[in-house]
Amino acid sequence: MERIKEEGKKDNNYKQAMEQEAMAEEPAPKDQKAKEIRIENSLMLRRNLLWVPNGLIQQIMESEHDTKVAGHMGQDKTIELIRRNF
Repeated sequence: MERIKEEGKKDNNYKQAMEQEAMAEEPAPKDQKAKEIRIENSLMLRRNLLWVPNGLIQQIMESEHDTKVAGHMGQDKTIELIRRNF
């Protein structure tokens, strides 16, 4: 998690969204849809999934593709696996 925070400091889009969210005055009422972007435990979530800074995307793709549990499922299945988790 610390690595995500460090890489987030280098990613301009991540930094900008984090700053805008930190400046937001009020959370959305409970009866509205969940906010698209929110901060939880100093990490940014987008649509309730962890927002991964650009500097870590390649590493995550490689780790999900190369895992022994995943096997060789092909490009579409690897992308689906990543999208489920990030």
